[in-house]
Amino acid sequence: MILLYEEYSWLTSLGYIIIDLLPPIIRKIVFMLILGSWGGGFIDRRVYFRYPKKVHIGKKCAINRGCRFFASAHTDDNRNIVLDDHVVLGPNVTIFSAGHDPNTIDLVDNYGRVTIEKDVWVGGNVTILQGVTIHEGEVIGAGSVVVNDIPPYAICVGNPARKIRDRVLQ
Repeated sequence: MILLYEEYSWLTSLGYIIIDLLPPIIRKIVFMLILGSWGGGFIDRRVYFRYPKKVHIGKKCAINRGCRFFASAHTDDNRNIVLDDHVVLGPNVTIFSAGHDPNTIDLVDNYGRVTIEKDVWVGGNVTILQGVTIHEGEVIGAGSVVVNDIPPYAICVGNPARKIRDRVLQ
């Protein structure tokens, strides 16, 4: 099993190096083929998807350089990570729907769907952990760690991310 994982990891790493070298139009076609779904928008260079068929991205989303999506292979849920329409991820955002159960000695794999609803802005270097829903209209400040759901139209920062105020829309 570990040998298969090592081979998968090596092959996907090589694949993403090749994808980064492709012209934008070809990259878009590749992402349309490998992702669970993609409504278009922008995916920058050096973006990594572990188990891309389990990642679903809505319309007009912007995913900046260095973002990483870690879906779980250990679930039948084919919608591990879901980004709704108009989601913007800053550089180096990491999303985990996969993890390990710390209450077992052998750290059994576990899973929790991550959902980011529409019109959300996630600042750079944010980490989003499994089982979290980021509700509509939220802003997550740079460097935050999101471990729990937060109400819609809030501005959240910190480790763990906490609401500091409501978002005032004009």
